[in-house]
Amino acid sequence: MKYIAAQILMPVLLLVGGAAGFIVLGQQTKLPVPPPENLPTLVETAPIQQHDKGFEIEASGLVVPFREVRLSVEVAGRVIEKSPQFDAGRRVKQGELLLKIDPRNYQLELDRLQREAAQAQAELDELEVELANTESLITLAAEHLQLQQKDLQRMTQLAQRNSISEAELEASRRTELTSRDSLTRLENQKQTLSKRRPRLQEALKLIAVRRERAQLDLDRTIIKSPVAGIVVRDVVELDSFVQLGAEIAVIEDTSQVDVQCNLKMTDLDWIWSGFPSSATSTADTSPRDAYALPPAAVKVVYQAAGKRYIWQGHLSRYDGLGVDELTRTVPCRVQVDNPQQMQSFDDSPQAFSARPMALIRGMYVTVLIDCRPEHPVLRIPESAMRPGNVVWLVREGKLRQVTVQPLRVLKDSLLISPSQEIQTDDVTIVSPLGIAHNEMPVRIKK
Repeated sequence: MKYIAAQILMPVLLLVGGAAGFIVLGQQTKLPVPPPENLPTLVETAPIQQHDKGFEIEASGLVVPFREVRLSVEVAGRVIEKSPQFDAGRRVKQGELLLKIDPRNYQLELDRLQREAAQAQAELDELEVELANTESLITLAAEHLQLQQKDLQRMTQLAQRNSISEAELEASRRTELTSRDSLTRLENQKQTLSKRRPRLQEALKLIAVRRERAQLDLDRTIIKSPVAGIVVRDVVELDSFVQLGAEIAVIEDTSQVDVQCNLKMTDLDWIWSGFPSSATSTADTSPRDAYALPPAAVKVVYQAAGKRYIWQGHLSRYDGLGVDELTRTVPCRVQVDNPQQMQSFDDSPQAFSARPMALIRGMYVTVLIDCRPEHPVLRIPESAMRPGNVVWLVREGKLRQVTVQPLRVLKDSLLISPSQEIQTDDVTIVSPLGIAHNEMPVRIKK
């Protein structure tokens, strides 16, 4: 019965509802007002602003060592001491002892040269004594020769007066010749001794040089770290024998780090534009500066676990010279002077709980180069740019099409060059229009 009653009531309710709707609609006496004809098109606009704050050029980068020192031994010998810090992965300080090689052979060589130097000095002192004695003998021989010459002169006068025999005169002559011969021998001996002095002095200097070399070899048996950094690789153990020139370790200098990145030529143009034109003038630039980069400020950003960390650096130099043939970009280096001084963008208490302690090799980072153009530029919304580099302006209630020169795309806007056709007091249309033509009437949406 209930099913039959429902079948009967349903059509009745539908007829009653339709009749009620017809009556309600029939009671409306006011008709909708049609829109007025020939009204200007309603558009949304945005102001054109002068961009004075600069912007950041973004590029991907890879952290690489500032320098790697390959440590080699300069003397051969057996390793008798090794520092516990001298292992791969450990940090060493500048001047810290790493290895000690057996110094006994080098100490013996130094002692031998010291004795040779003492012997050479003794010979030189002995020579000085001989020269002094020879000088004394030469003085005596000269006086004796003068006496013999006077005696010969007297004997010659007596012989002229036939007061002495010819034999006595000849005896006086032989005595004078003997005195002269003795004086000549002593003078020759003095010259010979004087010639030995420079040779002994040079021998003493040569021994001093060899002693200095021996002392240097002895000092080289103690190997210290030339830089503060991390031991990347060590290949020597205690009690092992190392050869001259053998590489024993590679130490990475951690006082600074570099970041490799590739920049487009347009990016370099923007970077150079942030510096005075006189700094880039070829007339005032040396050939070395012609291949240098401006020291633009750089932020090195590393992302980990949803947090961002930043280090301060500066644009350092080209990584090589020239443009990469495949990517048509320029390899550059960013230098971070203090890789341990880091900042975090996350203000939560756990921001520094698992933070990286330093900027280390192998990190993939983002490089943000600060760029502040010297010449003024204009900024417009990205939605204001139309195909063909056309911008729609609103002037005196009409649409004006202007062709602009886009310079750079930012996050949500575009940079364009100012011109006579577009200024900072203009407004541009950002809403889409199905049909648009020059001098078309428009009205701005409030």
